[in-house]
Amino acid sequence: MSEKEKELLNQLSAERKKAARLQKECQSLQKQMEALRAEMRAMAYSVYGRKSERMDSDHNQLVLEGFEQDESAVMDSDQQAKLREAAIRESQPKKKVRSKPQVKKGVPVKEERIRLEPDERDCPECGTAKTVIRVEETEELDFVPAHVLRRVYERPIWDS
Repeated sequence: MSEKEKELLNQLSAERKKAARLQKECQSLQKQMEALRAEMRAMAYSVYGRKSERMDSDHNQLVLEGFEQDESAVMDSDQQAKLREAAIRESQPKKKVRSKPQVKKGVPVKEERIRLEPDERDCPECGTAKTVIRVEETEELDFVPAHVLRRVYERPIWDS
């Protein structure tokens, strides 16, 4: 055998090894995709259960199709994790914002300010004075028979 033939045989052997390695990697990625699909199904079931009224099946199918399309592109694990988190956030029902009832007009107000004791105003770790970063207000209606009073509590929130 000539040198050229030996070199070609070595190249062929190297290419076969490379093909076998790529095939193993492809199989590993396919197993990982199946595991992720099963995880998505489990998450969807844990979020929605059997109640179909929480999310219509068209939306659910669109979310799953989006994942399958994105799986076709090669992504690193960080991108896959971000995609999974985004899909979970999108599929969860939005929280309802509750509005407070407006019964403030005509109700007498008694304001109570909550203050820190002088020995509590300094940081226990470094000794510097704490500063107010915001004031939180809590309102409650006290009903005394034949008398209604609205209390407003103001609590300073301190920075340490």
